[in-house]
Amino acid sequence: MELTNALPCINGQVYTVSLYVAGASENGWDGILPEVSFNNGLSWSGTGSSSAWTGLIFLNGGGGYGWSGQSASWNQRTGTFTSNGTQFKIRFRFVSDSSDDYGGEGIDKILVQ
Repeated sequence: MELTNALPCINGQVYTVSLYVAGASENGWDGILPEVSFNNGLSWSGTGSSSAWTGLIFLNGGGGYGWSGQSASWNQRTGTFTSNGTQFKIRFRFVSDSSDDYGGEGIDKILVQ
């Protein structure tokens, strides 16, 4: 999932993202990686280490920090990133390997402040 339009921001300012995640993926291998772009989506980078967001773990199948595992209920996740420009896009990329089959992950109620 990716924002269609870039949002304005102030260079160097810290922004907080809040969202809810639920679903099922192979724990530690498959999951959702939050990523941010400051050049209208030409390049993307992870939003930081596991300490920058609640509940992130390293995903061996995706090569970055993301949400993984199984939860039938919605869990609130929050995180921060520091702006590196005057606009940004944020996306949540699902990564998976070829082993084990789970139902997938869902995201709801995204808020950026």
